[in-house]
Amino acid sequence: KETEKGFAPSQKYRKPAVDWRRQMERGTMHYGRWYEGPACSDYTPGKTTDRLDNVRAPFSDAEWEERKEYRSWDIMKLGYAGLALFLAYRVTNEWPVVWCEEQKQEE
Repeated sequence: KETEKGFAPSQKYRKPAVDWRRQMERGTMHYGRWYEGPACSDYTPGKTTDRLDNVRAPFSDAEWEERKEYRSWDIMKLGYAGLALFLAYRVTNEWPVVWCEEQKQEE
C-alpha cells in the first residue's frame, strides 16, 4: 500500500481546465476556433459578451436548486464572525502592557 501512494497524481500538476467530455455532458462545449467565444463573440472590440450576465446558464433550475444546498459560508459572514470574536476577546480580556524598568546601578 505504501508504494501505491506514490502512483497517485499530484495536485501540483493538476490541469485547471475542464475536459471535453465533461463539457459535453454539461452542455458547455463550444465548437469553433480557439479565439471564438460563445454567442458569436471573439476578442475584438464590439464583439464581446459578458459571461457573468447569466451565471446559471449551464444548469437547469432543478440543478441550480440542488447546487444551492451545498453552498459554503459567505466570506462576509466569516469576516463578521472573526470581527465578533476579536471584539469579544478585546472586551473581556486585558491586554498585557510591558513596562521597561530601569535596573538600579550598584555603586
